[in-house]
Amino acid sequence: MSLKAFARSEPTQELIEEIADYLAVNYVAGYEANIFKLRGLASTLRDAQHENILIMHQYFLLYEEISFAMNHGDIVRLETLFPPWIYIFKATGKHRYANLMVKFLTEVHFLYPDGLKHAVHYNLMVNPTRKEGAWRGADWVEESNNLLQHDFGGRGSNYTKAQVIEESPLIEIYRSCHHNIERNFNITGLTQRHGPPNLSKTFEVLATYFKTHSPNEHCNSRKSAHTILDIIDRGLNNIEPAADLPDDVDCEIDAEDLEVELL
Repeated sequence: MSLKAFARSEPTQELIEEIADYLAVNYVAGYEANIFKLRGLASTLRDAQHENILIMHQYFLLYEEISFAMNHGDIVRLETLFPPWIYIFKATGKHRYANLMVKFLTEVHFLYPDGLKHAVHYNLMVNPTRKEGAWRGADWVEESNNLLQHDFGGRGSNYTKAQVIEESPLIEIYRSCHHNIERNFNITGLTQRHGPPNLSKTFEVLATYFKTHSPNEHCNSRKSAHTILDIIDRGLNNIEPAADLPDDVDCEIDAEDLEVELL
């Protein structure tokens, strides 16, 4: 059955959720799709391309879920997604990002009193436009303000809000020049307010590719020019306990403790 035919059948919400659960369990690395077991098979039984696809599905879904959580201001879901991203950052050498995320979660969930914890949670995300699906990280607003001050605030005594307001007409002219360039060169997607994406063409191309190459089907002895690494597993084995904690806090708090606390 094609995707269009499936849509015309008007499937129930329960059926869609059932299919989604099955796909997540069987077509994403982990659970039934055990990447360690698959890569441990004899070469005549392995499918290197299918193994890569399982890992890619895991990475893509992690990105999709964290994007959805952030866009909709779902702070609880967002925090539960921090551990796998900490592992990814660790494994790819982004130790500063990983350490700061571990430090943040440790302080919020093990050090801060309830009132402060509540305040931090409710200020992680902001929604300047008040539109559904338009939430942003608090740093998004801060960086926007910093850019305004940095580009137009001047130096010394001119580095003030009053000076920024006084020069605001020049700022509008400057922005207008940028917009004219965008329009003249037919450049799209460079503003802060994007239109809803249209993925119809993308889905058509993907459907054709799937029919031709069958990446989601296991084919014995199929080779691949590249191997996509299990970065999450690498990062999981490279996590160090959080440091610089007060004496009355267990110094053995690690990523596993954070996962238990978040879930």
